[in-house]
Amino acid sequence: MLAGYALNGRFEDALKLFIEMLEVAGVSPNPSTMHSEALLLLHEIQRLNDTLAKGKEIHAYAIKNNMASDVTVGSALVDMYACKMWMFEWEEALSLLREMAAEALLGSDTKPNEVTIIAVFAACSHSGLVNEGLDLFYSMSDKYGINPTANHFACVVDLLGRAGKLDAAYELISSMPAQYDKTAGLWEKATEVRKNMKQMGVKKEPGCSWIEFGDKVHKFLAGDALHPQSEQLHGFIEDLSERMKKEGYVPDTSCVLHNLDEEEKESL
Repeated sequence: MLAGYALNGRFEDALKLFIEMLEVAGVSPNPSTMHSEALLLLHEIQRLNDTLAKGKEIHAYAIKNNMASDVTVGSALVDMYACKMWMFEWEEALSLLREMAAEALLGSDTKPNEVTIIAVFAACSHSGLVNEGLDLFYSMSDKYGINPTANHFACVVDLLGRAGKLDAAYELISSMPAQYDKTAGLWEKATEVRKNMKQMGVKKEPGCSWIEFGDKVHKFLAGDALHPQSEQLHGFIEDLSERMKKEGYVPDTSCVLHNLDEEEKESL
């Protein structure tokens, strides 16, 4: 019933049933059942405007039943407190993170994961805690054994951007480690990966665009020549490109990650 309510957007009903189950019916779910139910509610509770108290009730229940130290439930709790509607609860999010890390040091299987860190970054971002967020970012590898991923970089860029520190955000983006074969110039490896993808039946979705003209919608796919006016359209684009070059336009092909000559890159 809880899952049914939540999946259909009836979060208030799910929360009421959850509390009723505990307080009225006297039902005591086993840890595995409680784990999934609490996790679902904690993630969805953020959508309600007046349920922080109820969220804390679930938090208290989790503590009493030795569930708050579970990594996924703990991450969900951090995520709940990090919600932008409850900015003043950021200390709860950071406190939970520290508790999980402390238990990990004591030999517990519980320890923060990548999602937990992202939730804390969200709390810092929405609360304007730039220094706290940066401290976490630069210490997460040593303290929690988690190396920053692209998602973590994105969170910190958002943190800096919201605080108006655009220069710092740009510097962070520039420092991101790029490990793509194409950007590294490893064309042979990139070709090998494409070959393996083809053998495995993995296909890249082609780029697609729609243009409404008059009372019709025209659909175009990258590399597609099936449009009835394809030849005419390509001719128009080539003519337009030549005229633009005569006026001083210089195509930027630096972002074309294909081992092609300049003319072919321009056509892409």
